[in-house]
Amino acid sequence: MPPLHILVLGLLLLHTPPWCFTAAADEDTLLAGQSLTAGDKLVSRNDKLAVGFFQPAASRIGKSSNNATSPSSSWYLGMWFNKIPDFTLVWVANREEPITHPNLNLTQLKISSDGNLVIVVNHADTFTESVVWSTHIVNRTKTTNTSALVLLNNGNLALTSEKKRFW
Repeated sequence: MPPLHILVLGLLLLHTPPWCFTAAADEDTLLAGQSLTAGDKLVSRNDKLAVGFFQPAASRIGKSSNNATSPSSSWYLGMWFNKIPDFTLVWVANREEPITHPNLNLTQLKISSDGNLVIVVNHADTFTESVVWSTHIVNRTKTTNTSALVLLNNGNLALTSEKKRFW
């Protein structure tokens, strides 16, 4: 009979919601079934660009502020230059729907079941999720195991499946 700690670990794993398991990407590709969370980022192969969740100074995303260096209370998904000392933003996905701090640890970027790239907030109490942002470009009923998001060296963020590029 296995030791007690092995049995307890097995029971915990069986009763843990699937969205608690994230396969954080630390390179240039996010595959179907993986998610990107706060603190994770995709980095282009040439190491020049990164995509992830960030909290900018308020003035960097077009909001007025008395103090240009004060942090915003909102979080965004965006692309920035990875190796420049001053944070230099290239692109913001959810500019109109920022993520508030209490929800950040429940927020994920992933490829949805229909193949779109989505930002979701998980609701631990109901085991459901709300879509904050979506590409709304793929219209399939089911994603395939070959779906992937790739940050290319030229700055394109490509959503692909079966060698087709959708976004």
